[in-house]
Amino acid sequence: MTDPHLAELTLASAERGAQLEAALAASRTGIVVFGPDRRIVLSNRAFALLLDQDPSVFPPGMTHADMLRLLADRGEFTNIDAARHIQAMLADDPGRPRNFRRTRPNGRILESVLDPLPDGGYVIQVSDVTSLVEAEQSAAAHGRLLTTVLGASRAGMAVYGPDHRLLLHNAAYEAMLDFQPGDLRPGLTVRDVMAQLAARGEFGAAAGPDYVEAVLAIDRTRPHRRRRARPNGLVLDFFSDPLPDGGFVLTVTDVTLLAAAEDEARTRAALMENVLAALPQGISLFGPDRRLRLANPAYGTIMGDSAARLGESMADLIERRRRAGEYGSGTAGDSYAADAQQDYSRPARRRRKRPDGTTIDVRTAPLPDGGHVSVVTDVTLEVAAQAEIERRTAMFDLMMGHVTHGLMLFDANDCVVTFNAKAETLAGIAPGWLRAGTSREAIIEHLESRGIYGSGGDGAALAERLRGSHPRLVPRFERTLPDGRVIEQQADPTPDGGYVLALWDVTWRRETEAQLRAAKDAAEAASRAKSSFLASVSHELRTPLNAVIGFSEAIAHEAENPAEDESRGRRIGEYAHAVNDAGRHLLALINDILDVARIESGRVELSDSRVDIAQLIGNCRRMMDPAARAAQVRLETDLPETLPRVTGDERRLRQILLNLVSNAVKFTPAGGWVRLAATTGPDGGLSILVGDSGIGIAEDDIARAFEPFTQLEQHGARRAGGSGLGLFLSRALAAAHGGTLELESRLGHGTTAILSLPPARVLADEAGAAHIQPPETNA
Repeated sequence: MTDPHLAELTLASAERGAQLEAALAASRTGIVVFGPDRRIVLSNRAFALLLDQDPSVFPPGMTHADMLRLLADRGEFTNIDAARHIQAMLADDPGRPRNFRRTRPNGRILESVLDPLPDGGYVIQVSDVTSLVEAEQSAAAHGRLLTTVLGASRAGMAVYGPDHRLLLHNAAYEAMLDFQPGDLRPGLTVRDVMAQLAARGEFGAAAGPDYVEAVLAIDRTRPHRRRRARPNGLVLDFFSDPLPDGGFVLTVTDVTLLAAAEDEARTRAALMENVLAALPQGISLFGPDRRLRLANPAYGTIMGDSAARLGESMADLIERRRRAGEYGSGTAGDSYAADAQQDYSRPARRRRKRPDGTTIDVRTAPLPDGGHVSVVTDVTLEVAAQAEIERRTAMFDLMMGHVTHGLMLFDANDCVVTFNAKAETLAGIAPGWLRAGTSREAIIEHLESRGIYGSGGDGAALAERLRGSHPRLVPRFERTLPDGRVIEQQADPTPDGGYVLALWDVTWRRETEAQLRAAKDAAEAASRAKSSFLASVSHELRTPLNAVIGFSEAIAHEAENPAEDESRGRRIGEYAHAVNDAGRHLLALINDILDVARIESGRVELSDSRVDIAQLIGNCRRMMDPAARAAQVRLETDLPETLPRVTGDERRLRQILLNLVSNAVKFTPAGGWVRLAATTGPDGGLSILVGDSGIGIAEDDIARAFEPFTQLEQHGARRAGGSGLGLFLSRALAAAHGGTLELESRLGHGTTAILSLPPARVLADEAGAAHIQPPETNA
């Protein structure tokens, strides 16, 4: 006889097993269980799907080694050494828990966790952790960004501990309070810092001690803000915010301009009051509590006894107006409901006729503080005029038959009842062909025969789709005619079972949408380029400034230690030259940035003079020769015996050539060459060519090279810095001369820049000698 208790345990065990199998099948984690003999006992569907395999390829009994070889044969380990990976997997002790991550050929990242089982077997759980890894990388990048932002912040920041001792601060904090580097050290108390400031007269002789004590008495457990004008005229805002550990962070912001703006705002406020008083529209301002704060004289004139009184709430005002009959009765009472239920957090506009016969237009708009402004305009005359216009417009529309779009009325049998001429034109129907009673099927056949749906099989396929998609089922439809017009049609049902088919030419709308998308993409590209420029130009500005500061400190050191020696004068001269060079570098960079601003605002001004192109090219060659020699690049010229002079701005033309030659030298490897050439074209124009044997530019990147604030990342380039403005400025200056600047290049095969000046700029009867004295060899 069967033991009932044993049978019950067996049944419970079977149910438990079924539940576990169901849980394994539903799990998104891949699970495979191996027995002590390292053969598969069971695996779930998620395990196979994570490896892009069918679950049937991992049957029970398959060895771990066979499973790994199967995956290797199916390309699972193509991005790693498959044989070594399999050998390492099989050599590991299955009795030791471990986990590892692997990147699959498709880029997904899998994490595998191996756990031993009591019977000597083991289970492997596989999860897709791609999103987790990406999140970890993003968090690390965010941390680095925060550190950079603190260092680059223009706001001064200092962190004090619970004992009110300085923990850390940024350079801006020192600069705003005129501390020298090293004056502020970790461990100084707030009193120590204030004492240093007071000692140099920061707070004035009389009020200084009281001000220091007032600052020390501030409760740092609560946010606090104060504003102070420094003796040097700067106005600073100090924000103290508590930290969870009992310390606080002090933020210092230069609000000099803001304070001046606030003074200006007060002046403007007085002016605004005068303007409000002169406006013919009624203006009323309500606070967040919905009580009247301000109203101009016109408001009282227009609204009379129904005007709000200062301090009166909206609720009281609406009720007072209701009792006085301002909202009328019957359907006119809807105005009362509209006023009582209006959401003042959104802009709104309403128009209503008052009991005295006047019509007012009421517009409300929310204010940042939660209140709202109401503008009331007496539009009685405008309403009367508008009513007359509407009457005349209705008559005109009736006569013209809705000529702005096509209309076709179909009956319940899909036959035309009536239509206008515009419908024929927009649909592509031959003039005079359409008649009342023409079926929809006949119209489709007519348009197909005329090629309106396209030619060949495409036209036939579209016609067939239209036959199967009735306007009642697809009420809105858009198609492009062979002539490029985009026609949109919409079907609206009629009470008798028919429908009205309206057609619009939406070509302009689609073109506008495309232009807006292109403009959006261009704006985003410009934003990215400017962000890149800010990162680049900060480095470009810092380098010469460091040189100026360093060498000027060296000169100061020489002045403070006047011991004479033979090399002292030479050292001071070298330091002075270094400061001068760095200053000129900084000035050139700032001039480039200012030139970009002028170009973008359309304020490029050129001077016209006779320019000897041959001499200009020679000067540019001599100026760039030291840089070419330093880069071990051969600088050459290839010019005819004579070149005509041109009219133009010699400084700007020199700027273009120097930019082009500088780029050519910078991106030409050592041992290469840069060549300047010039030629006149058959049309009488003049072209100057700057070619090199450098690394070249990819064809897709040539257009981007002319974008402002853009630097192309070319493999093998000798990076020497740069703001990314040279080619943009050069092309803009060439265009200002009526000329063009183009690039011809292939990656790895050098680049040729071609500056072309129009015939109008060339003085054909004035030629300059093109013989250029060669510089010293740079071999």
